Formats: sequence, structure tokens, C-alpha cells
Amino acid sequence: MTRLAIDTLAMLPATVRRPAYTPAGVRVGIVHLGVGNFHRAHQAVAWDDLLGAGQAHWGVAGVSLRSDTLARALSPQQGLYTLLERGPQRVQARIVGSLRQCLHAPSQMADVLRLLADPQVQVVSLTVTENGYQRGANGDLNEQALAQAQAPADAPPSGTLAVLYAGLALRRQLGGPPLTLLSCDNLSGNGQVLMHQLRTFAERRGDQPTLSWLRDSVSAPDTMVDRIAPATTDADRADARALTGLVDAWPVATEPFTQWVIADRFAGQRPALAISPGVRLVADVTGYERMKLGLLNAAHSAIAYLGLAAGWTSVAEAIGHPPLQCWIERLWAEELVHALPASLHPEAATYTRELLVRFANPGLRHLTAQIANDGSQKTPLRWLPALQACRAAGRPTPLLSTAWAAWLHCLREPALAVQFTDPGVAALAAGWRGPADTAARALVAQPALFGSLAGDPALGEGIGRALARLEADGVVAGLAAH
Repeated sequence: MTRLAIDTLAMLPATVRRPAYTPAGVRVGIVHLGVGNFHRAHQAVAWDDLLGAGQAHWGVAGVSLRSDTLARALSPQQGLYTLLERGPQRVQARIVGSLRQCLHAPSQMADVLRLLADPQVQVVSLTVTENGYQRGANGDLNEQALAQAQAPADAPPSGTLAVLYAGLALRRQLGGPPLTLLSCDNLSGNGQVLMHQLRTFAERRGDQPTLSWLRDSVSAPDTMVDRIAPATTDADRADARALTGLVDAWPVATEPFTQWVIADRFAGQRPALAISPGVRLVADVTGYERMKLGLLNAAHSAIAYLGLAAGWTSVAEAIGHPPLQCWIERLWAEELVHALPASLHPEAATYTRELLVRFANPGLRHLTAQIANDGSQKTPLRWLPALQACRAAGRPTPLLSTAWAAWLHCLREPALAVQFTDPGVAALAAGWRGPADTAARALVAQPALFGSLAGDPALGEGIGRALARLEADGVVAGLAAH
């Protein structure tokens, strides 16, 4: 069959939405680091809407920091791909054309740095996951980032911070205009985290001119991003082919819901992103951020580890089991909600009802193994604030203890541990192989995971009991015990 490309767009059936502009006439104004399914289902769609409104200078150059798989898949398609919006009853196809370049940083580093320094580029966005910000246990640079910061000037950059720093340093040297960095990952205060890491990197390099330029000419507004985007499957490829009549090597599937909330602090040109459905420019994203991270993402991680342990491969399959749905509703209402300001509690009740509908969407196969990745970076951000809030108020946390126990069980069980990745877990794993109570105490002893609660004996006992129950009775019985 014919491959999706600019010159085959005319072959699309009328039921498929296509770019309302000429992709070849688009100018790159955004560089995106970490291009993958989430970016293509979320930010790239908003930029596509801007291009369709006649703003032809907001095309995207996507940069893969590790694998060249996406670049090899989409280059023959001239960056075009099929977006499949999977609702409960039907699937709609849309061709997105905002991704005008696909680069592989390790093999095209000079091109990547030139783009970051290009005066026509006004925004650099990132979806590199929590692990990509290269934070150590003290909240500053991890060992990899420190090594890069101390490397010789002619050493090729590697990792998010080194690549971004090198591009921004070149931009400053060439007299480039101000720049906005849009972090689009599930970190509380993600823009602030990114700017802190970049400034710390520049300080470790001893690069005072770039450090000053970062303070004066670069903004990093906080953002909140929300759209479920599972990994692409062969079924997605088959559906894209059936709906469009064209072959797409890497379509992306997602849900109808989308939200992108951005603190309105742009250093250079301000894109009119609010014309795209689901995008809001606001003074402060904190409330939105805390709701999403503390309710959606926190529940997702709990479902991931309980689901893996029970053999449930997707979120929709897991939430379809009444004991788990009841447990998640209690987790929200009795523990997670207490990490939010009281003023948000009424809104949280509505939001969680909507989340149940989204989680149960049978059109999406959001895999539990995919969500389970990088738990050592995710669980402190998603679960610890609620644990701390409940402890401060004297509230018990048996449900959060069960969530941590499920994660620990998945790490301890070889057949489960091979289903997901977590580069940060090796440094924490000493002592996790013993009896449940010993393993739980070893887990709770880690300040990187539990902050000021590290070593808390009652917390260790609670997780140990939950772990023993899960390992003895299984997930369904363990949930029923609540």
C-alpha cells in the first residue's frame, strides 16, 4: 500500500482530518527534546492547530536524545503521522503535520545545537520523563549530569541537561534572542526544576556568562499536561491503515480528552496556544498541577503495580475489576485528596469521577508495564505529598502503604521486574530480597523515596504488613481486605 507523505495527502478519505496548511511551507519555531508518543499526542497537536490558523512559523523540530527509531520511521513520511483518537464507541483519525524535522541527537548533534541557537526558534519544549531531569538525591545534579558538567569543552554532550546547555550557550555566544523553555513532564514546578538544573549545570561548568544569560533572557514557565498516550501497537497501525488508506509506520493513539495549562510567562514571542482546544494560559498552574499529579498520576502508578502483580495488562482491564475500582476510589477520597488545599476538594470529587471514565475507556490499551517505568523517580512525586499530609494530620495511610508494597513486590519478583525499567532502582535495592518486614524497612530507609519520613518505623511496619499480605494472598484478596 501507499505510504503516508505530503504528496499522498490528497488520497485521504474525507472522513480523515488533514493539515489545514501546506506542511512544506512551515518554518520551524519550536525545538522539542524527547519526541515520542506523548508529545505527538499532545503538544504537537496544539502546534498543528496554530499552523492551521495561519501561523506558519510554529513548526516543530523533534529531537530524540537516545534512539533513532522515530526518526527512521517518520522521515520517509516527511514527519507526518496519524493521530487516532479512541473514544468508547469510535475511533477518529487525524493527520498531524507540525513535526517538520526529526533528528537523532547522538548522530546529529551539530544540527541539534544549531537549531537550539537559531534565532527563529522561540520555544524549546521537553518530554523527557522525570528521570530525564537528572536529579540526584539532594535535588541537584545526579552523577551523570555532574560528569557532563565537568567534561572537557570539546566533549560531545549527552543527556538532557548537557545537550540543552550546549545549545543555549551557543545561542548566547551568537547573540540569539530570548527563549522560552516549556517543560511538559509530571514534575511539581517542572519549569522551576528545569531552570534550577540548568543553572546548576552552568555553575558547575564555571560558565558565568551563560548563567547570567539564563537569568536575564530565558523563561521556564511551569506547565501541567494531561492526555493518555499508550505505546503504539500493531493494532494501531492496522487501524490507521484502515481509516486512512495509507501506511503509517508509527501512528499514535490517544483519548479524546486533552489539557495543557501553561503559566503565561514567555521570554520571546508568545504563541497564541489558547486557540487550541484544551490549552489554557494562566497566572499560576499550581492547583491544576497538584490535582493531576496527586490524583491522576498517583492513581496510575498504584494501578500499574497492583495490575502487574495481578496479571492485568492495561489500566482499562484493571479498573474493570470492582475490588480495584473501589480501592482506587477510597485511595482518592481518604488519602490522596489530603495533599490538596481544602479549596480544591469539591473540584477533586468531580475530577476523580471523570478519571474513572477515562481509565475505563476500552478504546485505549494503556499498559500497566509502561506506567510502571521509573518508579524510583515517580513514586516520591506522586505518593509522598499525600503521605506527608496524612501523617501531619494524624490520618492512617493503609492504602498508600499497599501501593508502595505493590511496587516493592514488583521489584522483588523477577517475572514482574523484567516487564518495566527503572535506572534509579539499582542504587536503592540493597536489602530488598529478605523477608517482607526487612525489605519494607530497607525501602523506607531511603531518603530519596521518603524524604523526612525516611526510617519511620510505623511506615515500615505498615508497608511490611501490606507486602506480606500481597505475597501470601495475591492482589484481589489483598484489595478485598481493605
